[in-house]
Amino acid sequence: MNSPLPWGQRALDHVKSILALAPGGRGSATKAEARAAEYVRARLADLGAADARLQTFRGLRSIWLFLALAYGFALIGHAAFWLLRRPLGGAPALGISILSFAFGAF
Repeated sequence: MNSPLPWGQRALDHVKSILALAPGGRGSATKAEARAAEYVRARLADLGAADARLQTFRGLRSIWLFLALAYGFALIGHAAFWLLRRPLGGAPALGISILSFAFGAF
């Protein structure tokens, strides 16, 4: 497949095409990633790689949100004890701190 465009311009055109297929990004194991993979497979077939195949799989859900919540509650637990101890007293500050740690552990 000979093209009058330089290879860098052709590569940029392919990147733009893939980005247009997934405007919000291509997360792991999403439909947007499958569309991008199909685009690449079709371009490889155009170049003569007829045996290029898609390999599908199911991905795990991202865990970053759960980790952020757990660490956030732990941070709140630490801060609550040190910041609330003077205005509320030791026992209420400790109770709020323990409650926050419990939510983080849950």
